[in-house]
Amino acid sequence: MFKSKSTIFACFTALALSSACSDSKSQGTGTNVFTLADSIPSDTTGKTGTVSLNVASSVAAALNLLATDAAAPTTRAIGSNIELTYAKFNIAKIRVKATKDQSADEKTLESMENDEEKSSAKEVEVETGDDDATLTASNKTPKEHKDDKAAKIKAKASKLKEGEAAHIEKEVARDKSNKFVGPYVYDAIAGKIEGTAPTVNLADGSYHRVEFQLKRNFSAAEGEAILGNVFAIKGTFLKAGVKVPFEIDWHIALNFRLAGDSAITVTGGANNAMVISFDLNKWFEGVDLTTATVDADGTIYIDKNTNKEIMKEIHHNIKLNARVGKDLDNNKTLNGTEAAATAEDAPDATVE
Repeated sequence: MFKSKSTIFACFTALALSSACSDSKSQGTGTNVFTLADSIPSDTTGKTGTVSLNVASSVAAALNLLATDAAAPTTRAIGSNIELTYAKFNIAKIRVKATKDQSADEKTLESMENDEEKSSAKEVEVETGDDDATLTASNKTPKEHKDDKAAKIKAKASKLKEGEAAHIEKEVARDKSNKFVGPYVYDAIAGKIEGTAPTVNLADGSYHRVEFQLKRNFSAAEGEAILGNVFAIKGTFLKAGVKVPFEIDWHIALNFRLAGDSAITVTGGANNAMVISFDLNKWFEGVDLTTATVDADGTIYIDKNTNKEIMKEIHHNIKLNARVGKDLDNNKTLNGTEAAATAEDAPDATVE
């Protein structure tokens, strides 16, 4: 991803764990309540260990979460033709699972949450003028539409933020294996997570699956590209010797599922470092920006409305190029033998 020598250090929220818990479903009386109990390894000894999360690229880690770095880079080169000037991703929640495969209840909950996300995303589109009916009637250029959408988000920021927070809170309450609850913005250019992060204690033993979700951000400062989006990327693409600016953004939640024989083994009474690694280089693999439609203002806009096929390719690459493992040598990144779990194509909500 990025060649940074610093480290992002983000830790989970502390939770009291019960060694008797296992994945299960419960139905409440009178209301549609669906909950999954905490996910406890079958090989636990009953002890707990502290787990820290490092978010890194596939080639090097990023800044320590609690540190500052005046020399943080302002651009990142991806290959010889792409230079990034902005790349932020909004992490909503991370859950840690003892089993490699999903249970029937987990699949049911996943489907339920995707249906709710579909409805939520459509509501946001209507609120921000990003729905198909408004887009068709307005006949605005991509730049005009982005500016109009930003103005609507500014005007309705409080309402949108409260709505998104309520959705996350409900999802977290339904699955006790949610350990890290944001939102937290990962700035891949500066190499750090914005804000602070707490710690978590996990039952010791082997965990075979890590799932996390990127969701819309309504907390960023006005003018931030991540505001109202799940992720936002800006940069330039070298075309026939000329740098052409591009802007990529996505506003529908992305679900990541990383599974393997052992995603991470937690040692009781010790500090355990888990690394989630992104490979930004592969996000553009097979993507031909020379075929992209360039707007009248000279910018390539890539989103759900413009250059949609390219957006699908980038979306696919993002989903399948993340890994997770335990940092055995404490270098804040993943070496080849440490990547114990790889990405599966977890389903997302689809909004037409």
